[in-house]
Amino acid sequence: WVIPDRARRYSFSHPVTYEVADELHRVPGSWDYSFNMGGGNMLSTAEELVRFGSALIGPGLLSAERLRLLHETQATGGTESPWSLGWFVGEDPTGGRRIRMTGANPGLQAGLVVYPEHGLAVAVLSNAWGIGARSAEMVNVTRFAAACMGWPSS
Repeated sequence: WVIPDRARRYSFSHPVTYEVADELHRVPGSWDYSFNMGGGNMLSTAEELVRFGSALIGPGLLSAERLRLLHETQATGGTESPWSLGWFVGEDPTGGRRIRMTGANPGLQAGLVVYPEHGLAVAVLSNAWGIGARSAEMVNVTRFAAACMGWPSS
């Protein structure tokens, strides 16, 4: 099963056992991750992700009320959570709002961060897992956004 123009995936870790190898190997193109629809399993480009993130900057795709809910943390069991409707919610270095999401599956990592007050959406994609990087550690999207804005990196 080959998808035209799709990037090949690479990893230092075996996609099933996570055993670390000494050299990078290719994740099979037939790797089927369809069982995990909620945890990835989508095809996109950085440009498409930025367009989606930009649609979350102001009302349009979502109403003003739905955007407000998206940018509020949710309480679960009486405890405040950093999550809101599937996104991590936080503040940017200027005290403005920030929502972000990262994810990974064998040989892929992705991240999207949106700063509504600054009109900024940043997406970072990688077609590799580094050693010990199975959860999108390589695509520290807030670090890339900080570089775009000239903010200190955290």
